[in-house]
Amino acid sequence: MFRKLIQIAIVAALFACQQDIAISDSKYLAENCQSADSIIDRVSENPQQYKPSVLSNALIRFYFKGHKAEARTLLSRWKQSESLKKAPNFAGFLVTDLGYFHLWENQLDSCNYYIKEREKIKMQDSLNQLAFFNLKGSYFYVGADLRQAQIEFLKGFTLARKYKANSYIEQFSVNMGAIAFEQNQFGSASYYFSNAYAILKADNRKNNVLINNLAASLINEDKAVEAKAFLEQLSEELILDNMEYQGILTKLNYIDVLNNLGHLDSTRRFLTSIDYSKIPNSLQGHFLSSYLNYIKYSNWVDLAVFLEEFETEIKRHQTIILTKFGGGLVKLVEQDPRYFEVFGLDTLSSVE
Repeated sequence: MFRKLIQIAIVAALFACQQDIAISDSKYLAENCQSADSIIDRVSENPQQYKPSVLSNALIRFYFKGHKAEARTLLSRWKQSESLKKAPNFAGFLVTDLGYFHLWENQLDSCNYYIKEREKIKMQDSLNQLAFFNLKGSYFYVGADLRQAQIEFLKGFTLARKYKANSYIEQFSVNMGAIAFEQNQFGSASYYFSNAYAILKADNRKNNVLINNLAASLINEDKAVEAKAFLEQLSEELILDNMEYQGILTKLNYIDVLNNLGHLDSTRRFLTSIDYSKIPNSLQGHFLSSYLNYIKYSNWVDLAVFLEEFETEIKRHQTIILTKFGGGLVKLVEQDPRYFEVFGLDTLSSVE
């Protein structure tokens, strides 16, 4: 969700935060200083010399690098600093960051409190406006209000394009794409994911998760050739013995592409390379659906063997199988009604 923080060697003592001549003070405090107290002391002395984003970036760094105590100290000292209370824009950034902190901690009531507090503050800082739209959208998304999340993210996306703020265009595009995909709006999903991909490509960066999301959207639009081109950028993930999460997900999406293109020999090679016992639970239904689609395109030749091996797992993951293989199940039941019971359709559950 956040920009990767640039890593620069720290030449000072761990908690002493003395400025390296080769590094600007703001950059050093935001990206390298290991002490929240030192950061607040420095900024509080002359707040007019610093942007509030210095503290925001330090907060993100502390929290997502596992230094929650320093993150809490930073916010606590920031709230207590009299000079920062009076400095322009620092109050708005503080309230926004308090909202983010409670969102990260899944404390939604507290997050909502700070959202309402931030709405009372009038400020024109474009960076904080974009961060605030992202906070509100994320709050509604985590709270399962996709409609309101979409509204907030779209506001942010529109404003980011106006400001030509590429990092936020990328961020809002990913968020909008995720919501569209969840709502089965795959054309919209691929549009937003493509926006984010274009920004990453221009910056010579690669995001494997984004590429998989974009490919999955294209697959659902029946654009297998385009999806294949994106997935083949992930050569390491397509190595047969790569059983990391992203490796499995990439191969499953690639199997869907191969199924759609009729490359059944290649499909079988990828399917048989995956050890089902090593597949995370969240991807097992996808694997079973992809395997069933392969069997369908192969005229059901391996169906009996497949059912013997996976019948229990099929019933456990029947919800996603219905979603991804529903048409195939209809054909099977039409051919032989006993498959209605074999696939557990007589006792539908919501395991997924």
